[in-house]
Amino acid sequence: MTPDKRQVLETVARCVTVMVHYQNSSHTAKTKELMVAEIEVIAGWVMELELDDSTISKRFLEPVQAELMERYLPKHALSLIDAFQAAFNGLQVAKREKAGA
Repeated sequence: MTPDKRQVLETVARCVTVMVHYQNSSHTAKTKELMVAEIEVIAGWVMELELDDSTISKRFLEPVQAELMERYLPKHALSLIDAFQAAFNGLQVAKREKAGA
């Protein structure tokens, strides 16, 4: 299934909202756990679309990264992007490993 433009924009906005909330939090183990859980839910929906990695990157990951870079100084944006990618990609890897098992 190919998502329409509105679905993509809303998904990107959800990811950015989660990461902004995380940035504005106290960065405890609990807030990181919540952020990862929320991003994994969003990533799960994206994975169900069965898009190739390039399309996922272009339509979802890159816009989130660009928005975070726009909102924060590079020092903060880069650490947020790393946290976002780790949470998002962690689910991708787990689903691939499960499919291959």
